[in-house]
Amino acid sequence: MELMHAFHARSNAGRVIVLLLDGVPNRYTAGNPAVRHAHYARAQVQAARARDITIYTMRLGDDLDIALMQDIVDIGNGLFI
Repeated sequence: MELMHAFHARSNAGRVIVLLLDGVPNRYTAGNPAVRHAHYARAQVQAARARDITIYTMRLGDDLDIALMQDIVDIGNGLFI
């Protein structure tokens, strides 16, 4: 998210993030990791939307949390591919 502030895009350019996901969280915290990573992902997407950034997700593999990916694009006003 911090990198989005570093770029100087055209004034009429849309702000987009494309996530390539394999369904395995790489951010773990204490407690139930499945719940924690989902909460963290949703919070980051909400922060992106607050900055008018659209989120698209693309799946890689079969071991995915489809509901979480759909939540991400619903919150991020994007598409799940």
